Amino acid sequence: MRKTRKHNIPEESIFHQIDIRGVYGKEINKEVMKKIGDAFCCFALARNARKVLLGHDTRNGSREMAETLALTLSSRGIEVHYAGMLPGFVLGLAVVRKKYDYGLYVTASHNPKEFNGLKIYNRKGLQIDKGHGLEIIEKIFYCEKKGGCSRKKKARILKINLESDYINYLCRKAMLQGIRHFRIVIDTSNGATSLIAPKFFERLRQQIIMLNNRPDGNFPSHVPNPMIESALHQAIHAVKQNKADLGIVFDGDGDRIRVIDETGKPVRSDVLFGILADYELSRKKFGIYYADLRVSKSVEELIGKRARFKRLPVGNPYFKVALQKKVSIMAGELSGHIMYKEHYGIDDGFFAALKLLQAMSKYGRLSSLARPFHKYFYSGEMNFKVNNKDEVIKKVMKRFKGCKVSRLDGITVEADDFWFNLRKSNTENLVRLVIETKSRSRMSDLKTKLVQMLK
Repeated sequence: MRKTRKHNIPEESIFHQIDIRGVYGKEINKEVMKKIGDAFCCFALARNARKVLLGHDTRNGSREMAETLALTLSSRGIEVHYAGMLPGFVLGLAVVRKKYDYGLYVTASHNPKEFNGLKIYNRKGLQIDKGHGLEIIEKIFYCEKKGGCSRKKKARILKINLESDYINYLCRKAMLQGIRHFRIVIDTSNGATSLIAPKFFERLRQQIIMLNNRPDGNFPSHVPNPMIESALHQAIHAVKQNKADLGIVFDGDGDRIRVIDETGKPVRSDVLFGILADYELSRKKFGIYYADLRVSKSVEELIGKRARFKRLPVGNPYFKVALQKKVSIMAGELSGHIMYKEHYGIDDGFFAALKLLQAMSKYGRLSSLARPFHKYFYSGEMNFKVNNKDEVIKKVMKRFKGCKVSRLDGITVEADDFWFNLRKSNTENLVRLVIETKSRSRMSDLKTKLVQMLK
């Protein structure tokens, strides 16, 4: 018997903090998506929504569930503009620029192939999360009485193509004459960027070597998550084999990238953010730069010399909201999301790649651009399974009670020659640890000590 919370919501709800997600065929399918559509209609009609944009990624079941959503919304009086298969950032950008009431995108982003789900965007391009409407849709979904959520007349479904409009828009912003010709390996992970990526990068007059650019919801080549090292192996090999200037690996819906330098070395996401921020600063963009609290001190030091740098808790919505401020410039997460105020705060892998090409055209090889950010010793994020997350964090705090401690997200402990962050997973019995030190020996000692405490 499933446990339930308030409003008959089960503990294992498919409604998560920022999206709707479950195992396809077991927790989510066409029938469940119809119920989600019904719940969304009650939410949207109460806010006088009339027109939504709908699309999907390449996952198994995505097209069928998107078509079910279109029919459900149309039957209840909401006009649907159906864009078919496309990257999530193309849909998000169109929602803002073309003034749709909402955007709905059937996807499970970078999760394993067994999953599928739904992201919902508001008219500002912000993803609707719990605290901003998703919890209301969840309550309606699990409520047995949903009658009366429709208009008198059925609305139309209009099929549209956003691909050319998106490419034209980005190329107008790009100042193409300033971009050099590079040889680039592009791995689209059999995901939603598979068909549009060759058109975009060829429009930028780049020489491209494409990998895994056949849309396939089984993701036969590797998991659609470039933060997992095994997902980079093919691109690393191709960069070396083809003597490429750059490798770019996209996740399943295209909102995150990982890049590989000309030597075949993967570039950490916080280092990529630092490179892109440095380029914006060279263009005299001196507002606020936001990064999650796990990024290297080297990034903070470089940005802090010329602009304001602010760390935020881990979680994409924090950055999207921060970028609504007038003085904001850009934001980056260790998970690979890069967002710009000038681009409506949309985490767009193509836009980040475009900015990187501009930086490389002006300042040289990627390995050289990354070098200033390797002055410290950085562990990367490590996960530890524990029985009691709160007790573990208390134990670590007690051991380091003489150090400076921040509680922005978990605990960040700082001393003269090191800092580390330890935080709880929201969904699993895990704690996550990042360490940075000024010397190799300090990293070895501190890492050994903390790992022993967390085991």
